[in-house]
Amino acid sequence: MKYIFCFVFLLLASIANAFTIHSFDPTVVFYGTNPSQVATMDAAIGVTGFTVEDFEDVNLIPGLSLAYDGIPEANVVLSGDLDPRALWDGSKSLLTMMNLGSNTFRVAGGATSFGIGVGDVETSYLRLYVNDIDFGRISSLLNYRRIADDSREVYIRIDAGANELIHTVRFSGDAVGDGIFYDHVAVQFAVPEPGSMILYLAGLGMAIFLARKKKA
Repeated sequence: MKYIFCFVFLLLASIANAFTIHSFDPTVVFYGTNPSQVATMDAAIGVTGFTVEDFEDVNLIPGLSLAYDGIPEANVVLSGDLDPRALWDGSKSLLTMMNLGSNTFRVAGGATSFGIGVGDVETSYLRLYVNDIDFGRISSLLNYRRIADDSREVYIRIDAGANELIHTVRFSGDAVGDGIFYDHVAVQFAVPEPGSMILYLAGLGMAIFLARKKKA
């Protein structure tokens, strides 16, 4: 029995350590929407150098797709859902409705870190899931701050642990008809580590060498 307990404890510990959730109060880290102000914010929230989706047009950055409001997963959003409120950058954000339960961002190939600005969470039902692991209510995050209707409320950065990748980030809640704003989605796409790439190239070179030698 004690071995089962130890196994369960280690499993839960590994899940807990797989991803780290950081939250940032917009009254502290948001400076404005011009490029220099956004760059200052990026440094404060730890996403400098990330690839950013700013929702200034309907096309999402390559490698990022979204399923929301009952719309099938796609690399585009509806132009009517681009909105000038709850901005973290530029002049538009994405407004979605939670009346169908979930908004799911998917990263092709995975990410080592993923950031997103969230606004106008009017219900305590909205929860954050990373790779389908439940990380609790958005309104319970440490630096969540509701200021006014249709406003910025929290910036979330998710960091993957060792040997982990972020594949999906999902916001889910009951069918409450809540409108949620998203903006400044920052993705650090997964890339092979230098050592892994060297080993891969060395192995590929050896395979080519042996194949040519065999033919000779």
